[in-house]
Amino acid sequence: MNILEQYPEEKPAEASIDILPGVPDRLSAAAAAFVMAVSEQTVIRMIDRGDLLPDMDGTILKDDLVNYVRSHTLSDVPVLDSPEPLEQ
Repeated sequence: MNILEQYPEEKPAEASIDILPGVPDRLSAAAAAFVMAVSEQTVIRMIDRGDLLPDMDGTILKDDLVNYVRSHTLSDVPVLDSPEPLEQ
């Protein structure tokens, strides 16, 4: 029997990791651009395309920004350790 099943009251709480510590929960287009290292115009195009949905007051929720970055990253693509040498 698993120890957590034996003592359910001792089960640890789900850990929540903030991958953008210090970033506010609501961001302007300029702030979102800074966080993503893109231009403000790029963020505005993302909003116009519907990739990022601003709140009623025009701000972007931090969680929406994190979800966008996670779904549009190439982190699962392997990086070459050493490129093949060029033939001379």
